[in-house]
Amino acid sequence: MIPQRANSNRGSVVTETRAMGLVLVLFGALAPGVAPAAPAKAPATASVASNWRPPAPVLRTLDNGLTVAVFVDHRLPVVQVQLVVPAGTDQESNLESGAAHLVAEGLTLGTITRSSENFAAEAARIGGRFGATASREYVALSGGFLASGLSAGVELLADAARQPTLLEEQIESVKDRVLGNLVRARGDASALSHDHARALGWGAQAVGHPDQGVIRTVERLSAAQLRDFHRRCYRPDRALLAVAGDVDPAEVFRLAEEHFGSWAGRSPDPGTIAPAPGEKLRIRLIDADTRGNAELAMVLPGPAHRDADAAPLMLAAARFEEQQRGAARLRSVASPRLDYERSRVGGLTVVTGSTAVDSVPRAIRALRSVIQSLGTTTESDVRALRERLRGESQMALDTPGGWIAQWAATRVHGGTEAEYSASVERWSRIGTEDVRRAVDKWWKRPGGWLVVVGPAARLRAPLEALGVVEVVSADEPTVGVPTLPSENLAPPSPGELAEGRRLITEAVAAHGGRSALERIKDTILEGSIRLALDGDQQLGTFREVRLPPDHYLQATLVQNVPVHQALDGTSGWLRGGGLGDSVLTAPEPMLAEMRANQRGDFLSILRACSDPAARTAGRGKEHFGALEVDVVEVIHPERGRFVLFLDGGNHRVLAADETRTYEGQSVIVRHRYGDLRKTGDVTWPYYEDRSVQGELVLVLQLSSLRINSGVDASVFARPRSGTRISGIR
Repeated sequence: MIPQRANSNRGSVVTETRAMGLVLVLFGALAPGVAPAAPAKAPATASVASNWRPPAPVLRTLDNGLTVAVFVDHRLPVVQVQLVVPAGTDQESNLESGAAHLVAEGLTLGTITRSSENFAAEAARIGGRFGATASREYVALSGGFLASGLSAGVELLADAARQPTLLEEQIESVKDRVLGNLVRARGDASALSHDHARALGWGAQAVGHPDQGVIRTVERLSAAQLRDFHRRCYRPDRALLAVAGDVDPAEVFRLAEEHFGSWAGRSPDPGTIAPAPGEKLRIRLIDADTRGNAELAMVLPGPAHRDADAAPLMLAAARFEEQQRGAARLRSVASPRLDYERSRVGGLTVVTGSTAVDSVPRAIRALRSVIQSLGTTTESDVRALRERLRGESQMALDTPGGWIAQWAATRVHGGTEAEYSASVERWSRIGTEDVRRAVDKWWKRPGGWLVVVGPAARLRAPLEALGVVEVVSADEPTVGVPTLPSENLAPPSPGELAEGRRLITEAVAAHGGRSALERIKDTILEGSIRLALDGDQQLGTFREVRLPPDHYLQATLVQNVPVHQALDGTSGWLRGGGLGDSVLTAPEPMLAEMRANQRGDFLSILRACSDPAARTAGRGKEHFGALEVDVVEVIHPERGRFVLFLDGGNHRVLAADETRTYEGQSVIVRHRYGDLRKTGDVTWPYYEDRSVQGELVLVLQLSSLRINSGVDASVFARPRSGTRISGIR
């Protein structure tokens, strides 16, 4: 069941600084106790002087194409900096969805010259900090610090932008957080409708990717792929560097040349084209239980950032916002909202709201009618809206952060210094005819797109009367993600079958050979364990005794709580946790889990995959971490499907996916191996982590492995309550 969004009256975004999302860590990023400067000339009323203009920057362009802008403001001894690089989601391939966000998050997590801790400490020494965000067309890396730290601040900015290490261990925590966000968004009808609306409007173009990516690609992205994205896109030719505060322009230009002058290369042109709707309404119905309501997102094309119709449509959007706060608000649609986004080549208008499932057709007609009526307005209405927008624009431009944001937004979209200077004054030039013409051109045209989140069984028929309907599940990603070799379920070719058998033979040999593996009768493993439960990390120790095929004993001590569980043939038992010394018979679900754990150890998986009765297929190569690995699919007659990831050089097993049944559903359990050591005649992984459906649940690090210790089946017998358990020290 997918909940509807909370009631919100957030209106349209009508100022560039908010629309572009470029105001990041402004004065709030400075040293504690440093207050922002007072506005230069904050208007006492809503009336704004028609000739008011924001401060003009001092400009210089370096030989590599980097444009540097300096806004001088001596009111406080503080500095703000922002580097804008064309490395947004529009640079991603479908396999890289989420890369722009992950790279931006990773910029300050460590560089070639500094660890994450050192970077943060040096920023703190100059009274500031740094952060980055990715949007559709660019990444903005921002910082704020005391003016006395200008030289160190610019050097830190350059280090983060040009030399991030983007190591696997740095990125994993970011990925975990992003995946958590994406999983939650998948259960949010409002987020679903908006992401699908943008994807429909922009077509198959990367500019329509969700800001944080989609689950399938974020799970896959390796640090090596993120470093490749950084090398490809973080280039100076279209980048902007803005510095505002208590600075000398000559010194800023000298520092820019020193730290950015050797930066070279050209960023790719993403080749984005404007949204182009067909003549018929295209409807995407996302099948979900939304508790009797449905979420709507109507999508219309819009002009590019510099188009003459852009400002009139922003004024119309402001009118919609005011209407929905007043007596003229829509009654059939809850929480209506209009989002208007623009790029260099085109834009989208996304109108969202929710309504009862039975009222969807009526609500759609009402939304469309209100949007189309926005072109009909009086001169007094336009005058009031002009005054409001001019006032909001000037207030946003009364701080150094506002100057940087508006200037960068203008330049990113190909605008000129004159357009930046007129960013407040331009509202004075809009009349009723401008609004009518813009609304008629962009919002009254036929076709467009519509996203509806709700039960398909009830909504498909009434929606088919409005347009062409496609039905997708709530789990369907908005990005068309290509199938990886490890996901290939097609019948294998004869060549794939032969390659699979060859690779499995190589893998078995790399771990000691089939005869050595078959000679293993029992194993005893000891080491540390880390459990990931609902976001919490719990540390402890473990000991496992294994006697295949159906005897297994595990003892854990986590947070000083001992737990013992055992599989003894067809039965099992449990002691510890909240049971004290009592011994309980293991219920069937626990027995099934212990059997799965017994069959899911490294030895059992490798034996199953090398079983002559198993069908093996070499599916090709795939990125795994920093390596390109061989992928082998194995179908075992009893154990089902496995996928092995083999080191392309030494053929050792780096990971294995197995399909398990959990609470009646099939889930993928990934075992990732490391710290391979020769123990006796075999090469065994002393490190293993396990993920279920991409979520890390367990990490094991062995300190001891004993093979063929002569373990007897009596070790696994159920003990009497209060007695010492055999086989457990």
